[in-house]
Amino acid sequence: MKGINEVKTSDLSMNWAIDLKTNRKISAREIHNNKLLKVSNRYVCIGCKELSKHLILDNEKDKRQTVLEHVSHDEHPFFRKGKLQQHYERCRFRSPDSNVISLASMNGINVDERMKVLRILTSAKLVRKIGNLSGNSRQAYSKFFTHPAHQKFYYFLSTLLKEYEISTFKKNISAFTVETETEDRVKFADMFGLQDDIVKRVDKNLKKSTISLAIIVGTVGEITNKGHLLIEFTTSRDINNGNTKPFRLFVHQDYISKVGNIYLLENQKIACYGFPEKKSLSYGSVYQMELFSIEHQIFFFDTPPSLDCIESINNHNDPLGYTLQESESFITRLWGAERLNDQEIKEIISSHSQFGLNDYKTELDRDRVKEEKYRDFIKGRENLILETESFKQQNKQLQLEMQNVAKNHKALSARFLSKLGFNHKSLKAIEIDMQQIQIRVYEIEKLLNRKEKELEQNNGIKRQWEEWYQAFQERSQNVTRLQQYAEKEIGYKQMLADCQPNIFRIPLKNPRWNLFLGLRTNVINENLFAVNGVIQLYMYQNQAWFPSDHKSQDQIIEYQVSISQLNLSPRNAIKGFYSKLGKAIIERIVLIGLPKANCQCVKGHGLMKLQFKNGQYWFECWDKNCGEKYTLIWGN
Repeated sequence: MKGINEVKTSDLSMNWAIDLKTNRKISAREIHNNKLLKVSNRYVCIGCKELSKHLILDNEKDKRQTVLEHVSHDEHPFFRKGKLQQHYERCRFRSPDSNVISLASMNGINVDERMKVLRILTSAKLVRKIGNLSGNSRQAYSKFFTHPAHQKFYYFLSTLLKEYEISTFKKNISAFTVETETEDRVKFADMFGLQDDIVKRVDKNLKKSTISLAIIVGTVGEITNKGHLLIEFTTSRDINNGNTKPFRLFVHQDYISKVGNIYLLENQKIACYGFPEKKSLSYGSVYQMELFSIEHQIFFFDTPPSLDCIESINNHNDPLGYTLQESESFITRLWGAERLNDQEIKEIISSHSQFGLNDYKTELDRDRVKEEKYRDFIKGRENLILETESFKQQNKQLQLEMQNVAKNHKALSARFLSKLGFNHKSLKAIEIDMQQIQIRVYEIEKLLNRKEKELEQNNGIKRQWEEWYQAFQERSQNVTRLQQYAEKEIGYKQMLADCQPNIFRIPLKNPRWNLFLGLRTNVINENLFAVNGVIQLYMYQNQAWFPSDHKSQDQIIEYQVSISQLNLSPRNAIKGFYSKLGKAIIERIVLIGLPKANCQCVKGHGLMKLQFKNGQYWFECWDKNCGEKYTLIWGN
C-alpha cells in the first residue's frame, strides 16, 4: 500500500465518488472499511458527474465519465482517477482554481482572481504573537470562530475538505493566499495539513514568535478529562501517514459546557480549524490547538453529526459578555490591568468614613450639652457688662449732680460770708444733699468695683470658653465635612460596586494613589447597548481604602455599541470605548501629579497614548513615524 505522500498525480484526489451500482455518493472510508465494496470500474468522478452540460466542451461530448480507483489507507483513504482516464476539462478535480473561486464567491468571500487572493472581511487576525492568549479573552477567540465572516470562511473550507483529499489539494492551490482587513496574509495551502505538517509549521513559526491559523487533519484517539479536556490524535511510526508527531486538542474548563458533545469526536477522522501552538509544560512540550466550539471548528469527514447532537452553545448570543471580556483583554494587554478577587473588591467597596463619623458625632453630642453652658456664660457675661455699664452711667450721673450741688453750696457760702440775702436753712439743705449724694456715689462705686472685678475674673473664663468654642466649631465643621465625604464615599463606592465582578487595578505604582477601573454594560434597546467604565482614585491608609474627593470620581465613561456592528466588526465596534478610557486614565495621571506636558508629544502631535510592558508604563506618540516616547516616572 502506498503512503499518502507517495501519490503522484497531476489531478486532485478526492474523498467521495459516485457508485454506479447504487447511483449514490460513497466515501473512500466506507470502501476501505468494507473490502467487498472494492470493485474495479464501479466508481466515477463526482466532479465530472455533476458538471453542468453547458460547461462540457464540444470535443468532450462523447467522453465517458471518469472512472476512479480506490486507494486504501488506514489514516486517509481516497479516490484518484484510473489509468488512462481523463477528467473533463472543467471538472473541479482537474484544477481546483475555478472551484475555489466559485465557492469563495458563493460564500461572500471577496476574491481577486488575477492575484488569487481570498479576502475575509473581519478584523480577526490570521497571525498572532505567541503567548498573548492571556491578554486576549477566550471568549474573544471563541467569537473569532463564531464571527459571521469566519462562519462563511469555515463553511467554504468545510466544502473543500469534504471534496478534496488534502495532500493533492495543497499542491494544486499553492498560488492562493488568504488576507484579512488587517492585511495579515498567509498562503492558503499552508493553512491545511496533517499532524506532521502542522507540527513542522509551528516549529517554523516559533522562530518568528507567531502563531498562524491552520486546519489540521487527523483521527481522534483517546479523550481525557482532567478538569480540562485533552483530545489526543492517533499516531503511527509510518512517516507516510503524516501522523508520527503527537498532537492534541485542548478544551479549557470554562468551555467544557460550551464546546458541545466532545465524545462525538472519538475515533473520527476530523479537521480542526484554529491556532496550533507549542506549549511548554512541567513534564515537557506538547503541540496542541484550543477547541472552543465543535460546531464552528470541527469538520467530520465520514459521519458528521447533526447540530442537535453537537449541542454547542453559540457565544454570539451574548454580546454584552463578549464586550466585557474583550474590554478586559484590551486593558490587560495595553495597561497591565489586574483583575481584583472577591476579597479585594469587598475591602475596597466597604465604607469606612461612616464609622469614624459616628465616633465624631458621639463626641459632638457631648459637646452640645456643654455648648448650653457656654451660651449661659455668654448671656450672663452680657448681663454683667450691661450692669457694669449701668453702674458707670449712674456714677457719672451722680458725679454731675455732686458738681451741681457743690456749685450751689459754694454760692450760698459766699452769701453767708457777706450776710447778703443768706438763708441758713438753704445752706443746711444743700449740705445734706451733698452728704446723700456722696453716700450714693460710694455705694455705686462699691458696686461698680465689685462688677469690674467680677468682669475681670470673667475675662479669664471667657478666654477658656472661646478656645473651647472655637475647637467645638472646628469639630462641628469637621463632622459636616466628614458627613459630606461619607455620603460621597458611599456614592463613589456604589458606582464601583455596580461593576462587580469586573473591577481591576491599573498598577501605576504611584506612591500615594491607586487607580481602579470598573466595567459594566446595560441594554438600551434590542440592537443597542452601552458599555460603561468607572475610573476612580483611592488612597490606602489605616488599613482602609478611601476614595479621592475630586469631582471626576463620579464620572461614568459611556460608549454605545450596536449589536449589528459588533457582529460585523467587533474591534471597530468597541475601539471608541478604549479611546475614551485611555484619555480618562491620562487625566487621572495628571491629576495625581504628573505634569500634563509630559503626556504631550514634544513634536507637536498632541496627547500621547499610554502603554504598559514588563511592569513599566510609558507614553508613546500615536504617529508611528514620530517615535517619541516618555517613560512614566513619578516625582519627575
